[in-house]
Amino acid sequence: MSVLVFLNLDGFLHPISGDNVFDDHCMDSLRIALDSVSVNLVISSSWREHYHFDELQQFLVSLNVPVIGVTPVIDDPFLINVRYYEVIRYLESTVGLNQQWLAIDDTPGFYPADAPVYWTDSRSGFSSNDMEPLKQMLTLIETDKL
Repeated sequence: MSVLVFLNLDGFLHPISGDNVFDDHCMDSLRIALDSVSVNLVISSSWREHYHFDELQQFLVSLNVPVIGVTPVIDDPFLINVRYYEVIRYLESTVGLNQQWLAIDDTPGFYPADAPVYWTDSRSGFSSNDMEPLKQMLTLIETDKL
């Protein structure tokens, strides 16, 4: 069974200080990291509010991994860990809460401390230093050891 990976884009596929163009190094590093595991991608980034789903798929086509959906938007300025609850809503409405998943994000306030999240440094984005730790985390999730 594939692991669902919920992707943030800003601060992950390009450094937050840059423009909104994906960094080639970040994209290559992520593609290599995802190459050896069975995953499907779901967009949890605010980009889902500004781009159509087919555009988001095109942005990520070079990863060679299926982009299968976007999380719903919960518009509640007082809700803590909002992305976590958006992930939970997505799971409830699609595959169920027993689905193995991992979020990749750079904003700790979006998820509770015990959520399965791989944290990236928003100043550098996803780098070659992140490849092996992400692979290990995904393998643990895939084998139900995390």
